[in-house]
Amino acid sequence: LYAEADWLLMQQQKSQAISKLQKALEADPPPPLKIRMLMQAARLSADIGKPEEALTYCNRVLKDESLHLYADEALFLMASIMENQIKDIARAFALYDQLLVEFPNSQFAIAARERLKQIRKQNPDVMP
Repeated sequence: LYAEADWLLMQQQKSQAISKLQKALEADPPPPLKIRMLMQAARLSADIGKPEEALTYCNRVLKDESLHLYADEALFLMASIMENQIKDIARAFALYDQLLVEFPNSQFAIAARERLKQIRKQNPDVMP
């Protein structure tokens, strides 16, 4: 199913690829494959304009203890979706901040720090 989803993605059939990924996730794959599927489904959902669905996939990563190593990536994606698609700047700010507090050495820390600076600069009346 994952290979079929990948093939559909190569054909730019994102909605169908998400459906295949959902079916593959129901089979409870091992963690290395599960994280790839969840993050790919989250990115695809965001790409096709379904940010709430993307956030659901990211939350699944955060709640699954076996996927904790990837929580920083899920937080960064969630913050980006909140900032750029949902336009909830306060929530995006909180998620970027959470990423920096919980994962200060993350590969996403520098980008999160930059986004926090930009948000503060663009919204001085809203952000601390």
